[in-house]
Amino acid sequence: MLSFFPDIDFRLFLVLDYASFTIALPAIVLFFNALFPDEVNKRVLWAIVAISMLYLLFVIVTPPAIFTESVKPFQVLILISSAYFSFALAKAIKNRRPESTYALFGGMILIVASINDILHDNLIIRTGYLFPFGVLGMIMVQAFLLSVRFSKAFTEVENLKDSLESKVNERTSDLKDALERINVQNHDQQELLHILCHDLANPFINLKALLELVKE
Repeated sequence: MLSFFPDIDFRLFLVLDYASFTIALPAIVLFFNALFPDEVNKRVLWAIVAISMLYLLFVIVTPPAIFTESVKPFQVLILISSAYFSFALAKAIKNRRPESTYALFGGMILIVASINDILHDNLIIRTGYLFPFGVLGMIMVQAFLLSVRFSKAFTEVENLKDSLESKVNERTSDLKDALERINVQNHDQQELLHILCHDLANPFINLKALLELVKE
């Protein structure tokens, strides 16, 4: 950031730097909760979010000399959160949630990058900061996951369309058969009515002829 904004206030630079990874934690846990809500304990989720927001407020209102020395407790929270969400993702795989394996793979990339940065920040290892690459890796995995979901959704829509067309054709055929039966029944009824009318009319005709003969 300093290379792009060399005149930026150093305290503001530190606040933005610490705020970025502070906000990243609740954003990531809320994202995984959206993917697998049944596997995430809501009390744990909102506890992580609340502690992160309190630490963000602490970074904003305190001098750099204080909040830069108090980052270790928040790093511990990151490690605990990483362990918990690894467990939640493993539970999602056990429960056979769709694409949970891909989500675990993306989550592990991010978790490994986060652990690396914590160890590097505490001078335990000298590998550099890898969190941005971890985020990029997780985004790529999630993009692949979304493409898989869209592909499955498209296939399901096509299957539903074919099923609907089949049902419509079946119903249309049934309606045609029913209409033909009704037409046949109507024709039979008309024939019967004609016969009845003819048979009923004959006695009256004969009676009329007889009466005429009697008059004569």
